[in-house]
Amino acid sequence: MDERALSALEEGGELLILSLTDYAYYRANQLSWNNGFSAKELPGGKTPEDFVFETLEKVLTGPENNWDPERGRFDVFLRWIIKRDLGHLARSSENRKILRPDNELPYSSPLAEETLTPEEIILVQERDRRFHKLLYESVEGDSELEELLLYLDEGVKSTEILAQKLGVPKRRIYSLKNKLAARIKTVQEQLLREDLVSG
Repeated sequence: MDERALSALEEGGELLILSLTDYAYYRANQLSWNNGFSAKELPGGKTPEDFVFETLEKVLTGPENNWDPERGRFDVFLRWIIKRDLGHLARSSENRKILRPDNELPYSSPLAEETLTPEEIILVQERDRRFHKLLYESVEGDSELEELLLYLDEGVKSTEILAQKLGVPKRRIYSLKNKLAARIKTVQEQLLREDLVSG
């Protein structure tokens, strides 16, 4: 177990995972998926969420447990792995070249670069800000969700501590997290629609 990575993951908490998931959907949506596959249903029966958790597993206990805090931020390192692995999948035989139905010219998925460029880091940061802005807007007027999101943003992860801070039973926290997850899904779908329009 890479203790430095584990510490960084614990510090980032649930919002880091949500941000990585949003990035995985964003990257998947930028690639071309053939043969009926899409950003939501990738080759091999995978989803963008699978890439997030596979990346975390690699970084904590697997072949990618070599993150060096002096060489860059933890979240950027994770995004680089997600981007690379999605690029590999886009180039796989399962997502092989096909023919365009209109002119029968072959085309293939664009190759993912093996690093995040400075411009991409800026785009990711802007997207993160957009994601959080929309997420906070989505919970406006629901005082419990607003408070829960603020504590999660501060890194409070324990259900017991959240229940104490909100003054509700622990089972209420589970219910609120499910409710928040639904809002998050709506925001992610909105961002995907925006990507499709702007792309």
